[in-house]
Amino acid sequence: MRDVALLLALLRAAPTAGAQPKRRGTLLVSHFYNEALLLPYWIAHHAPMFSSAILIDYNSTDGSAELVRQLAPRTWKVVPSWDGEFDAVNLDRQVKQWEMTRPDDWRIALTTTEFLVMPGFHELLAALDPGPSGHRVLHFHSLIAVGDDTIPLKPPSAEPLVCQRGVFVEPQRGLLLGGRSGGAFYDRFMHVGLGSNYVYTPGRHHMGGSVTQAENNAFYDGGIILKYMWTPWPETRSRKMQIGHKVSSRDRKMGAGVQHNQMSNISTRAADERRAGALDGVAKYDGTGKAPTNGTGGGGEPAVPALALGLLKRWACGKGLHEHDGGAGMTIGRRSRRVVAGGSRTADFLYDQ
Repeated sequence: MRDVALLLALLRAAPTAGAQPKRRGTLLVSHFYNEALLLPYWIAHHAPMFSSAILIDYNSTDGSAELVRQLAPRTWKVVPSWDGEFDAVNLDRQVKQWEMTRPDDWRIALTTTEFLVMPGFHELLAALDPGPSGHRVLHFHSLIAVGDDTIPLKPPSAEPLVCQRGVFVEPQRGLLLGGRSGGAFYDRFMHVGLGSNYVYTPGRHHMGGSVTQAENNAFYDGGIILKYMWTPWPETRSRKMQIGHKVSSRDRKMGAGVQHNQMSNISTRAADERRAGALDGVAKYDGTGKAPTNGTGGGGEPAVPALALGLLKRWACGKGLHEHDGGAGMTIGRRSRRVVAGGSRTADFLYDQ
């Protein structure tokens, strides 16, 4: 009788023929202060992608935390910040601490202004899974969303923000107060399998520890980050003008957080003029397909905007989120290495770095 019971237990534990392996969880970590405008759009965009999330609240006073509790899945949690200031070093320590609560998940940290567009999200991550003894780092390019703000803003229930405000530009000096020469601004990393053997440099634009320089230099072409720092406008103007006072004195002395300080203590008119001046003459690309802009239509776009236009078309306002696509790509230097389930091949897709 005991042998029969043991046999039944073994049969129950054995994998069923044709059964699929359990899909890894996906963890999103973020931090916010008074983001009531963008949070509903950001939550709606990312909720189908991430099985859990930790959102670090910097003592918001506009009901942001309540919005998360009302709109986000139950597996998304709001936690208080260790301190009341944005200090890059302390913030990144908090981010890693919360990432470590889900060590086996795919993990990424985004701000409320950063929207990850990745068609076939779950299928791609399953194809890229390194297995129990490996690790994978995905490095996403970023682009700056700038409009079209002539169109009235609708609630997220009517249309995703990426479809309402899908006009973008490449990161450039006027918008970021810094050159693009060789340095990433809002490029982000998603990773799995690193355990605790990684560190972020301040701002999380570079990784160390077990992450090699080659992995830092490689860009994954299956997704893109759209950064909503200049649109919807003028709705986001007030958030840019009030965030500067949250930057720590240490970061101010080091010259860090310039993107948070650049709009502090100026008039709304000056803010409008600064934005308009920064965008004057800059090539714009319309990812919505609704109207041509001065950077589209010729087929000769730089590689990263061209990549984004293709991804946004496939993403199709969220309809392409579950698109089956085994062609996950990664670039090292200037040549794209595409990684597919069961092997890899090199494609002739070049980035203009």
